[in-house]
Amino acid sequence: MKNRLFKKGLVAATALVAGLALTGVAPADAAPKKGGKLRIAIIADIGGFDSLKIPITGRQRAFVMQAIHENLFDMDPETFKIVPRTGLKAEASDDFKRWRVTLRQGVKYSNGEEMTSADYKAHFDRLLNNKKFGNRFRGSLGPRLDHVEAPSKYVIDFVFTEPSPGWKTIMTLNDLVWWVRPKSYLDANKGKKTFNNNTVGAGPYMLKKWRRSSSIVLEKNPNYWDKANQHVDEINLQIINQQLSRMQALQAGQMDFLWLPPALAIRAKKDKSLRHVTGPSFFAGLGIAFNQSKPPFDDIRVRKALVHALDRDLIGSVITKVPEKAPTNMYSDNHPWACKGIK
Repeated sequence: MKNRLFKKGLVAATALVAGLALTGVAPADAAPKKGGKLRIAIIADIGGFDSLKIPITGRQRAFVMQAIHENLFDMDPETFKIVPRTGLKAEASDDFKRWRVTLRQGVKYSNGEEMTSADYKAHFDRLLNNKKFGNRFRGSLGPRLDHVEAPSKYVIDFVFTEPSPGWKTIMTLNDLVWWVRPKSYLDANKGKKTFNNNTVGAGPYMLKKWRRSSSIVLEKNPNYWDKANQHVDEINLQIINQQLSRMQALQAGQMDFLWLPPALAIRAKKDKSLRHVTGPSFFAGLGIAFNQSKPPFDDIRVRKALVHALDRDLIGSVITKVPEKAPTNMYSDNHPWACKGIK
């Protein structure tokens, strides 16, 4: 079965979590509930909120940051259709080297400031021009993003050095490059030692309290633009380092939601007191990348020889601790970018 690295990573949850919009993976028969607190167990601390200090996305960090920040677009996990969020439309130039995004007007950050294109320009200028990590950020976006322009208050231009036909989909990813702050907040705080301790976003929640290596508490953003999809009042993320301890906390009713690796997910499915939710896989997961511009990997024979020398099924099984079949495609079968007919 393709993409089992992620498809078999089940979410175990009690009925309390049944319609949480934050996860993006809610059962079709579950009606969202308003109010209350949600307790989520994560396996590690997030390290902080400054992506130049912590230049990785990571599952645990993404849980927190995607609740605080909001993407320009989202992707429906069932239909793969791209849905407008803080961005209303995205239009590409004929050569796909420039994408113009029109912002939704009236979107406000948790500090009350309105989102504008100047925020995106300041954010990407800081990331892309960083001497240490700039190239990493450019490379993480597929075709290289050269710079960002703000031709008017609600219009953003993303300019590339090469065609980027899939940019609209890339804008839906839960990735650190989309965790944008107000320009004024960035200018006033980026030089401070405390900048990594907090953030301001336009997402449904905002930081209430962070106790390092212990817990993170989020509360509702009173200025959130899409209040109909702002459900629980508070999200409490408890940091529990041991996988088994996390599952035991869930079984004991101390937690409401957690992500489980495949081996524990199989065990958790046997517990009838838990509700198990799976989400569609957008990517194959872990992989091996070749730099084809340099020897010896510029020779396809070398690349083929190395791939044939590796037992990828065994590697996957060792990592996940369950029998695995290595995917042959970067995307799941029903994804619009999937390459058909690959064996």
